[in-house]
Amino acid sequence: MYEPIPHKRWHLMLLGHALTHEDLFLYRSFSDFALHLHTNTIGPIIIAQKFLQISADAPPSRLVFISSDSGSTALFREHEDGFGAYGASKAALNQMLRHLAAELKRKGGLWEDVCVLAMHPGEVQT
Repeated sequence: MYEPIPHKRWHLMLLGHALTHEDLFLYRSFSDFALHLHTNTIGPIIIAQKFLQISADAPPSRLVFISSDSGSTALFREHEDGFGAYGASKAALNQMLRHLAAELKRKGGLWEDVCVLAMHPGEVQT
């Protein structure tokens, strides 16, 4: 457990993790799929969780996570062959962020004003 830092408020917390390997769904291994989930979904959520515990009395005003339009459940991008694990991991991140925002809102006080944002920065050459 982390010791809270009293009266220090982060104004912006940017969490960006991305891993993608273009490989057709039929040939994706369990370990590849698990790696996508650990890197793109679980990692950013756990890091945010730890930061939120550090400053329990002064939450950040904004939590910004790097997501992707490949994770959109409303606008499926069927032309993206080989992006199944990546898209699923970003869709899972987006859903976790919905739950995080709802939990913070229910907590009340300064917590209900925290903006939780999933941002798609566009395609990046890495």
